[in-house]
Amino acid sequence: MNKLLKFTLWILASIVLLTMLAAVLIPVLIDPNDYKDEIAAQVHEQTGRMLRIQGDIDLSFSFPLSVSLDLGQVELSNAEGFGELPFAKMQDASLFVAIWPLLTKNQLNIGEIKLTGMELNLMRNEQGKTNWEDITQTKTEAVKSTEPETTTAAESERSAVPAITVAGIDIRDATINWTDKQNQQQITLSRANISISQLIENTPFDFKLSTRLLSDKPAINGDITLSSKPTIALSEQVFNLAETQLTVDLSGDAVPGGKNQSSLTGNILYDGQKQQLDIPQLMLSSYDVNINGQFHTLTSDKGLQYNGIFTIDSFSPKQLASRLGAALPEMKNPSALSSADMQLEITGDQNQLAISSLSANLDNTSLTGSASIKNFQTSRYKFDLALNQLDLDYYAAVEAAQKSEQTTAKNDNEKAASSRQVTAGSSTAK
Repeated sequence: MNKLLKFTLWILASIVLLTMLAAVLIPVLIDPNDYKDEIAAQVHEQTGRMLRIQGDIDLSFSFPLSVSLDLGQVELSNAEGFGELPFAKMQDASLFVAIWPLLTKNQLNIGEIKLTGMELNLMRNEQGKTNWEDITQTKTEAVKSTEPETTTAAESERSAVPAITVAGIDIRDATINWTDKQNQQQITLSRANISISQLIENTPFDFKLSTRLLSDKPAINGDITLSSKPTIALSEQVFNLAETQLTVDLSGDAVPGGKNQSSLTGNILYDGQKQQLDIPQLMLSSYDVNINGQFHTLTSDKGLQYNGIFTIDSFSPKQLASRLGAALPEMKNPSALSSADMQLEITGDQNQLAISSLSANLDNTSLTGSASIKNFQTSRYKFDLALNQLDLDYYAAVEAAQKSEQTTAKNDNEKAASSRQVTAGSSTAK
């Protein structure tokens, strides 16, 4: 027993010693910068692109069996015929990998991945060809040339894949440029920051994104933020986006009214195996109009089926028109278009749509009932609607003659007042 214990301790001590020696000697004896040309050659062979590693590669080892990689400025050339701008470049990147859990627990632990100053230039030329097609075609050809695995071999390979955890992803000051010469369009996402907390399957994590949008067609610029607490189960194809919130603050000629801030919040659940989408909570707020809803879809042997409930909270159509920059005629009743709301419930599939419950109000007018469209190809409509009252005079525009009379009377009063002021002034002068 003592011999076995001594042997075990000797083995462990040897492993620790070898690890410590490797951590000290490998960075001294091996300089990863000596392999820049070989790395670039491999990238060129696989993609046809030129990889330029302009910064230094810092590779270090630590106990027990952990690798830290710091990469300086890197640039990947563009596809042929797309100009001198690089396809992608990056100012700095860092990565930490713990190898010991991979050997002992079949688990790969990756530290926080940091990327700084990433720039991606996506383009489409006049003929409609993009500057990433050559890379995707290369990957597709590589997949086709690979012999298909047997089911047993594929299952064995999947079972051998280690569990992967990532401590987080931090992308700072990224820029994505989209240049479409076919449609004469330029869109830029600048100052993009993406933060992802620890990634573990079936465990919620924090996701945050912020960026600046600049577009010439349509003419829009503004800020976009997105946050969520997703839970991802790749093996089960389940994606749960809880507490998702998207905020868009835009301005420009293409924005109705010149500027607007909109927000979309909700919970989204997608089950890939069941082909099911559930949005149990959804709220859209834009131009002081709030829309709440629920939406569900299911794909079965009968095809796509969906249902939902939507509610538009009370708002002022008159104020909405003003926010949108739409000019409404002056109405006899100043209270016209001051209040509106609606609630409806929908069900349907790929062939029909039914509004089973409709309740809409505009000022003192209420509309209730149901409606449906059966067979979209032949368009068979059915309505069952009830209107309590409708006073058209309530929304009648002020007569032009009446407005003219009011204007004339106003002008006469102003002239009379001006004349009295002149007369009084003359008397004072005498």
